[in-house]
Amino acid sequence: MDESPTYFVGSGNIYDDLGFEDPEMELTRDRLARRLGEEIRARNLTEQAAGALLGTDEATMTAILDGDLTDVSVPSLIMFLRRIGQDVKITVVPTSAGSLIGRLEVDVELALAGQSAVRPPST
Repeated sequence: MDESPTYFVGSGNIYDDLGFEDPEMELTRDRLARRLGEEIRARNLTEQAAGALLGTDEATMTAILDGDLTDVSVPSLIMFLRRIGQDVKITVVPTSAGSLIGRLEVDVELALAGQSAVRPPST
């Protein structure tokens, strides 16, 4: 009996591997929400305080911080990130040669472990 482990080499996008309809959009929401959660934790905000700061309710913040992004749009996450003091850049470039459909990619700068993502006030 062969007892060697069975494994699957992932694509780099868990949502693609799991068969989501729009895996790039799902990964985008995930990365934006993770960055938002990191900033909220760096500021030691409660879900209620974060909701008040971002102009939403505690239930929405709880869902985002728990990873339930079902009812949260990319534009909402971008708005929340901006309200908490993060710059959001969107760059549009031509697709690679031979590619008919463009890709969606989000690159977020995460704070270094143990260091606050909060910027000091400008002088």
